[in-house]
Amino acid sequence: MIHTGRIERTLIFLDREYGKNLSSYDKERPIIISKLALLEYCGGIEESFDEIARNCVRKKLKTSESRRLLEKKIQDTHGFTYKNCLQPLLAYSLGTIKLLDIEKKLKRNGNLIKLSTELGNLNSMRREAAHTYTTGRTSTFPSPSVVISSFRTTEPIIREIWQLVRQ
Repeated sequence: MIHTGRIERTLIFLDREYGKNLSSYDKERPIIISKLALLEYCGGIEESFDEIARNCVRKKLKTSESRRLLEKKIQDTHGFTYKNCLQPLLAYSLGTIKLLDIEKKLKRNGNLIKLSTELGNLNSMRREAAHTYTTGRTSTFPSPSVVISSFRTTEPIIREIWQLVRQ
């Protein structure tokens, strides 16, 4: 099961902390909180994708040994863009025909393009957050409230994928 409630609670907590620290004497504190919110959200997305891939095979591959190849594929998948990460992972676990069927359903309601766009935007911010440190930074990261908005856009789509994989 994907655990989006836990992610949302963490983001809401970080948003409150961000608000408390905006007028802080320490100008780096809001940047650190924003960075943490972004990384928490992106980590939650990656874990959700991994769990969706596991869900694809759970009924047919019941032992950890039989899922060894999938776990290796999950371990080797870094990042979370749709085309480069989620799509290949789902194709590996589901098969191409089932994946194309799921994508067709997501395209009908506009969710595939919405998810791809959102993940693409997040991926570049996540890369910067994960590979830089805060001291002396002049650029900023999106505030936790912006991250929460993104979460609320992607979470229903990730849940939809979870349900489609189960069919």
